[in-house]
Amino acid sequence: MKALICLGLAGLIVQPALAQPAPTSVQATFDSLLAAGYEIKALTVMSDATAKEVFAGETITTSQMFITLQKGTSVAVCKNATVTWLTLADANLTDPTRCAKR
Repeated sequence: MKALICLGLAGLIVQPALAQPAPTSVQATFDSLLAAGYEIKALTVMSDATAKEVFAGETITTSQMFITLQKGTSVAVCKNATVTWLTLADANLTDPTRCAKR
């Protein structure tokens, strides 16, 4: 019985040491995500008023949208102005600061 208790305590002590570090987010372009096989899963449009509240301190002139993409267990989120998304402007689809993937 004592051996079983000692084994259980040892497991609780060793487990945090074996835990994997949390994944980090990296920036990517929208085009590279599509080329890598990511699929669009959701589009979320944020009103002008909400965008100004969420991005306080930034100059927001139009409604914003978030594009959520997924490939297996990896997820990416891209932020874009709604007008930019509608025109599919190359400058924004190839801008690595607009998307974060994990």
